Amino acid sequence: MAISDTAQKLVQQILRDVSASLQAEVISIHSMQPLTVSVRHLSQELVGTCLQSAFKHLSAMEQHEGPLPTHAALAMIKAIIERWPISEQWKYSLSKPEATPYCTARFSVPTRRRPAPNADVIVHFDFEQSEPKWWIEGQRCRHRLNVVCQEAWLKSMVANKRGALSVLEN
Repeated sequence: MAISDTAQKLVQQILRDVSASLQAEVISIHSMQPLTVSVRHLSQELVGTCLQSAFKHLSAMEQHEGPLPTHAALAMIKAIIERWPISEQWKYSLSKPEATPYCTARFSVPTRRRPAPNADVIVHFDFEQSEPKWWIEGQRCRHRLNVVCQEAWLKSMVANKRGALSVLEN
């Protein structure tokens, strides 16, 4: 099945789920003058329903169609990273190593003095499991995709690597 067909099927299923769950609330809003709080609550519910529906149908599609293709996994990783609260000074590159079942994002902070940094941080993303997870290299803690990476974690890893490099150079 082509990616566009899969996306179209997913959107149709999400719309069906959303319209079924919110039909009663839309009728009650039309019958009165809605308050901002009511509209905000309804929009939050709508977004939540969309996300739940998307995850439910995507996981069902993945079970029937095999593993997530590399380009789709890399696009999903890019979308995840873009919502992390890290400053724009951090640059990253995405890859899918041949011998591993996971994708990686390599983070670094290039500067004018050092455009090729001497330390970087690798974040691994595993989509092979039933519940996708990510983790920072050298750490055991596996995070769900809804957990955001903190910039302090990346800075700490870079500082540790630079410290180890300085010990090795001396």
